[in-house]
Formats: sequence, C-alpha cells, structure tokens
Amino acid sequence: MIDSVFAANGIQLKADVPYDVLIPAGIPFVQVDTVRVTLDGYNDALKVGYEFIGTPEDFEEFHCVGSRESMFEYNSRVIDGVDSATAHLGPHVKVANRWGTPAGLARTMQDFIDTLKAHGAI
Repeated sequence: MIDSVFAANGIQLKADVPYDVLIPAGIPFVQVDTVRVTLDGYNDALKVGYEFIGTPEDFEEFHCVGSRESMFEYNSRVIDGVDSATAHLGPHVKVANRWGTPAGLARTMQDFIDTLKAHGAI
C-alpha cells in the first residue's frame, strides 16, 4: 500500500535497501554514531524512501513489503537520526508505524511526498 502511494507519484522504490543512519549527539550536525538499518523502500536517484515499523501481522493488514525485522532495528535514537537527515539536506525517509488505519497511513505518506515536492526536494 505504501509503495502504491509512491508509485502514484511517479516514484519507483527498491525494497530492502541498506541505509546508514547518523545518530545525532543532541548538538546540530555533530555525529555520535552510525547505525546500518534496512529501509523497506528507497529511490536512490531521488534520495527518498520509507520504513514501516510493525509486527508481521501489521505488514499483512497494511499491505506492506520489506523487512519485517524493522521493529527490532529501530529505536528512538535511530528514528531521531532519520528524522534529522530528513529535516535537513536528506536523504528524505519517512518512518511510519501501524497506528491508525491503512487509509490514514496512505494519507500520511502522501502528505510526506507533497511536502517534499513543495520544498523542491523531489
């Protein structure tokens, strides 16, 4: 379902892409650590993608593909690192979880894409 939102916007994603997350120190632009995770979908040319965090059942309910181990890879520091990169120069990666409905998740992803378009990031 998430991939279809990207596809509807002309963005083709590759599944299960390794991604190095810089873990911020709490001081802007100061790196403390790097953690390698696997993104569920990513377009290297546009530097945009997503990670869906959930249980195997969530992946079925929300019609998602990708790494089902993600809920174990991601903690608040890793998510903060992804959000920090997205808020600055990129890459732009949306971390989403199963809270809400599939339609709500689709809206969230569309809003993410719309924001990137409005800012000229994609």
